[in-house]
Amino acid sequence: MIYLKYLTERFDLEKSVFKKFKNLNFDNELIFNDILDVCKTLNINVDDDVMFDECCKFNAEDFKKLTFEDKNMSNDKLWSKILKKSNFVNLKLVIETVLSIPIANDYVERIFSVMDNLWTNERNRMDVNLVKAELCTKFNFSMKCNDFHDFVKDNIELLNAAKSDKKYKFRHNK
Repeated sequence: MIYLKYLTERFDLEKSVFKKFKNLNFDNELIFNDILDVCKTLNINVDDDVMFDECCKFNAEDFKKLTFEDKNMSNDKLWSKILKKSNFVNLKLVIETVLSIPIANDYVERIFSVMDNLWTNERNRMDVNLVKAELCTKFNFSMKCNDFHDFVKDNIELLNAAKSDKKYKFRHNK
């Protein structure tokens, strides 16, 4: 909702592709033709007949059951809640695509800034994969250094996996 306000203040939505996304905001029932326009704009291949059925089912069942609490949730969380319990294959594809479009580039700019700090003249022989690993660790790992040290030092399975050259799946649930 806050993003829509930002866009309406700064852009002419009547001529913008963003106007087509407004139908996904839970303000009104889904309009089938608007969803097809979104699919056409974003080059999403969907089965029109199935999409029509999904829109009708969403409007008849899911939209009508939205509570006050639901409408106060952010759109991405509400869509996630609805799509988890429903079997909307085409609608899910549209929602995933629309929600994956970044609304700003500040996150990307921050990554480039951090990368510039990592890849200095003194560290210019670093492999691209090493830079990628450092960036992924920095932006996706929430533990503090001391907590990470405590976590790793006694975790034999993780230490053995890190030393191995075999591919492994290791999950940290904290």
